[in-house]
Order: sequence, then C-alpha cells, then structure tokens
Amino acid sequence: MNRIKVVSFDLDGTLVKREFDYELWYDVLHRFIGKAKNMDSKNAYELAVAHLAQLPEDTRAKYDISYWTKLYNLKSEKKIVDAVKSEIELFEDYQPAMDDVQASAKRIILVTNSTGYVLKKKLAKTGIERDFARVYDVIGIWGLTKDNKTAYEKVLSEEGCKPDEILHVGDSYKSDCLIPREIGIQALFLDREGKGDIRSLTEVAKWLR
Repeated sequence: MNRIKVVSFDLDGTLVKREFDYELWYDVLHRFIGKAKNMDSKNAYELAVAHLAQLPEDTRAKYDISYWTKLYNLKSEKKIVDAVKSEIELFEDYQPAMDDVQASAKRIILVTNSTGYVLKKKLAKTGIERDFARVYDVIGIWGLTKDNKTAYEKVLSEEGCKPDEILHVGDSYKSDCLIPREIGIQALFLDREGKGDIRSLTEVAKWLR
C-alpha cells in the first residue's frame, strides 16, 4: 500500500448519512411528480419506479434530480431538494478519520454520483469541500456514473496516477469496489455491519502505512 499517492472517497453512505437521500428519492420527488401528473403519491412512485426499471443499470437518472424535473416538467431542482426536511449529516467517524488521512500527506479527493444542486447542498451543509483537493462530480463532468469503469479511468487520467497509486473507499460493493478493482485501483469496501474490508472510516489510515 506504500505506493498510494491519492486517497479517494465516495460521498453518500460513506461520509454522509443517507436519510436525506431516502426522503428525497422515496417521498419528496414522487409528491412533486404526483402534483404535476395529478396523481396520488403511491401511483406517482410506481410510475417513477417503472420508468427507472426500463433504464440502463448505470443511468444517471438514479442520482440526478434534474433528469426527473425535465422528464415531468417539474418545478426547479432547487425547490424539490429544499423540500426535504431531513438533515444532511456526516458519519461520526468522518473527522477523526480525515485527520488521520490528512496526516499521511496523501492527496485526498472525492468521487461521487451526487450531482447538481444536491451535491452543492451537501457540500455546503457539511463544510467538507475544504478537505478535498478536488471533487469529482462524475455525472456533472462526464455524464457517467461510478457504475461505469470509464468514470474511474477519467479520474486516473485527471490525477495523473497509475491505478495502484490510488486507494478508493466506499460503501457500494459494486460501484466502489468491484468496478475500480477491474482497472487495478485499490479499493476498500466499507460496511459498518462488519461484512466489508473495513467497518469504520477510522481504519483507512492503516492501509496507507
């Protein structure tokens, strides 16, 4: 692991808790769709789920609210996102883990499927953007999601790194672990139930020694 020059973190479910996203995607969005289509929330939810099922697995629609605002001619993305009442909260292990990783003198980046106003609000509310040398909004920059290895290849190119010089950390076994490993990136699967490579962010620093 001593070849590591860059440490890359996923955002949602890794650094930031998912309650905000759950409310946004499984409640608020469908209420706006229902109003626009004159449908109740249940039918609006079923409509959106049925539409999503027809889309490719790596579609940006799973992460990009603007896709749905355009599709259903909804109000602005900002109004939908601001209707969410759940707080945007960091996991408790974020700060001690970040302190340790920063002490390693590695370059630290954020690679996320969050995009648009949702990402902007998460960064503003948590204040964590200052901790990262660069934030890669892979949807906003390249129109890709992390389910596509090309997104990671582009990050490598931007960072000027070889695959084994970057360590990626995230909570999705597929998009944060299997996909980056396909191209030789070292990846840690974070599972706070203890079923992954690590169960806390505070374990990341030991992989840098």
